[in-house]
Amino acid sequence: MTMLTQPPAQPNLPELLPVFQELLPTSLVYEWLKASGKRFYRRLFTPLVTLWGVIFQRLNADHSCDAALAHIASGAVDDLDTAHEIPLSARICSESTAAYCKARQRLPLVVLQNALAHTASVVHHWQGCAGQWLGHAVHLLDGTTLRVRPTPELIARFQEMKNLMKYSLIIVTSIPVLVLYPFVQKYFVQGVMIGSVKE
Repeated sequence: MTMLTQPPAQPNLPELLPVFQELLPTSLVYEWLKASGKRFYRRLFTPLVTLWGVIFQRLNADHSCDAALAHIASGAVDDLDTAHEIPLSARICSESTAAYCKARQRLPLVVLQNALAHTASVVHHWQGCAGQWLGHAVHLLDGTTLRVRPTPELIARFQEMKNLMKYSLIIVTSIPVLVLYPFVQKYFVQGVMIGSVKE
């Protein structure tokens, strides 16, 4: 059976920024921030800019804070911060990532969780039936893994892993040996030494 493979998708960040703005408007992010009960003062990096920076870091080939700050300072995200007359890129006076890293630390985890849940819901709505694989719902586990429920049709077509139980038993039975070996190691060494000495 020939398996069709799809080349890995390379995110085009300039194209993703307008989608980000449509999916996560400023008002929604501030609503989640207010619901979190934590204060996020108006500083150089707003919650929306910080959230985009986190997403940019994950999608960019260079995951460093330096790359995220360089992207923000390039003027690419000036549209995300409209509260000031001076563009964000003109207000960044330093190459230090300290302010951006502190903004990331201040951003409540619940805002990231809500952003992920909201984005998944909207994208699922946008996709409709086109977001299914062979008529089955696809779930994203992390940034790299997709999971589909093992329905009888899928098992019949792609077969179930028959040796799964055998492999799991091998792992489970080897755990006690690995745990006990450090405690009885000296006896193994003594036994090998005694057997190797000729009288």
